[in-house]
Amino acid sequence: MTKKRLYLASPYGFSSQMKEKLIPDFISALKDIGAEVWEPFLRNNQIDYSEPGWAYKVAISDLQDVKDSDGIFAIVNG
Repeated sequence: MTKKRLYLASPYGFSSQMKEKLIPDFISALKDIGAEVWEPFLRNNQIDYSEPGWAYKVAISDLQDVKDSDGIFAIVNG
């Protein structure tokens, strides 16, 4: 059985404190139930934010991950 790919959508990646303290707990909990977790702030770390057009590259990467995932786990109370 293959793991289901979950895109982890949350506002927490915009805060370094939340990124370090909360996101790992969510990733761990989702992995514990057998999911492969796609966290966009971790997956986009290869993009050079000093280059023009970086925001477009991030958006396209995120959109592709949403399309390719099996589901979305959204944290909406952030």
